[in-house]
Amino acid sequence: MRTKKLGIVVALFSLALAVLATNAILGLVRREVQLATTRTLDSVQSLVEQTTGLRLKYDYLSIDALNRFSMHGIELFREDSAAHAEPESPSSKTDSAQAPIQLKKLSVRVSFWALLTSRNSEVLRDIVADDLRISLLMPEDESIVNKILENFSGSGTTSLPHFMLTVGPVELRVQEQSPASGDSLQGGGQKEGTFKIDSLQFSSLSGSPELIVPSLSAEIDGLFGLPRDLSIKAGLQGSGTPDFSTFDASMSLSARTPEWLLMPQSLAVKVGGGRIEVVKKGALGLVGGMREESGV
Repeated sequence: MRTKKLGIVVALFSLALAVLATNAILGLVRREVQLATTRTLDSVQSLVEQTTGLRLKYDYLSIDALNRFSMHGIELFREDSAAHAEPESPSSKTDSAQAPIQLKKLSVRVSFWALLTSRNSEVLRDIVADDLRISLLMPEDESIVNKILENFSGSGTTSLPHFMLTVGPVELRVQEQSPASGDSLQGGGQKEGTFKIDSLQFSSLSGSPELIVPSLSAEIDGLFGLPRDLSIKAGLQGSGTPDFSTFDASMSLSARTPEWLLMPQSLAVKVGGGRIEVVKKGALGLVGGMREESGV
């Protein structure tokens, strides 16, 4: 009987030790996750500033799993508005007029092994962006566009972070201010365009950039010298070199205005050496008020 009681005591003592050890391990894991999340957020912040020239703010952060977290209510705001923000509230909201890029939710999956072994190009594995809205006023926001293009125009880097990016839906609104006079063809004054994408995917898991945009629609009203009341529907799929010096894509395109209609076209697009080449595949069908054209 004494042996049986001793066995029960040993079992209970072992169980208590197991519970304490489990709590200690969970606490250690939790601290490591928080530390890794902080380091990842610093990496994301640095990446945002490098590629857009904008600062990042968000409403709150949630940890969905040991290697996945989400940021909610994201805004990328201009650097000049940071001087007026409260320094003690890094996640406070800014005036929407100062935030040209807004995102409802961003989910990021990271590789802790890559983080611990300092393989920075493999830390970010999977990124999902939900409900991206971009509003640009040109030429005031031209610097944002130029900053992004500088980072994706063959800057000399030979490797990319290896990750998958899924974004959708996307709405881009661009307004262009021009003098009220001097543009009689387009009517002068404010011109604008709205571009919508249901979803897009970007992947560099293979080491080279690959982009898929199944469907893009645009409504343009004199923006960048284009006709007013112009409607465009397009799709794009392509890939390029790791340094973005070249990019090849296949594209479908159709367009219309009140005066003419461009039938669906298949195009081959090649970007390289500072040039953009577009080659039409098959026949051209352009229907206007007074003419029809077709050819190879």
